[in-house]
Amino acid sequence: MFPGNSALPPLLALVTSGIVLGMLLKVYWLVPLAAAGVAAGAMRWAWSLGSTRSEGPVEVGQGLRLPLASEVAEPPGWWGSLFLLLADAVLFGSLLFGYAFLWTVAPNWPPPAWVAPGLWGPLLLAAGALLAPAGIRLAERGLRRKGGPWIGLLLTAAGMVALLLAAVTVMRASNPTAHAYDATLWALAGYVILHAGVAGLMTLHVAARMAAGFVTAERIGEARILRLWTDYAAVTALLALGAAWLPGISAGGIA
Repeated sequence: MFPGNSALPPLLALVTSGIVLGMLLKVYWLVPLAAAGVAAGAMRWAWSLGSTRSEGPVEVGQGLRLPLASEVAEPPGWWGSLFLLLADAVLFGSLLFGYAFLWTVAPNWPPPAWVAPGLWGPLLLAAGALLAPAGIRLAERGLRRKGGPWIGLLLTAAGMVALLLAAVTVMRASNPTAHAYDATLWALAGYVILHAGVAGLMTLHVAARMAAGFVTAERIGEARILRLWTDYAAVTALLALGAAWLPGISAGGIA
């Protein structure tokens, strides 16, 4: 019932520091390696939690029986993700504010050219923003009804890939060294890629946990955590890429 000692938390903290140190010391090749290590360590840590067996309410004293954290719809990981994403939303709001603020203070403004959305970017964004939230809800429904969650998870993963590709179209259309406008577009697109990538990895992880029997109708908390992340990735992608394309649309550029 109780967790045991593990070296994973301090090891994960050490690997995470590699991301910050790599950027501070301009050892940029270290950043993706450390990020991959963080992803692998986090998934390994998460895999060690939970159980493939439902325990039901357990005796905690004085005749009181309570469910285990793994058997409630909103486990501690759900609450932790909620508050983490709320803090993340503050960072995202600051990024959007900085983008708008540059319009008033940046030298050589406006830029020589605005980035037009084209056709594929908005189509990919719309597909991703629809598929990802709908897919995870379909997967949850399949679990609760003792059916298969796989179609829903496949749609969720496809939605994350679509969001990532939509952000790539913004990067391909801009040069971050040419103007502050282009550099900010890369920051917005990078934010989308980061969160779509994290949610995509979480989708694969939850799919593996479902296949192994950790996530079921009685132990659905991990699917609900994934739902938080997919919803956040979809909403912020709509806002970030919409903000990136808005000047080009206003200037009459679509293609």
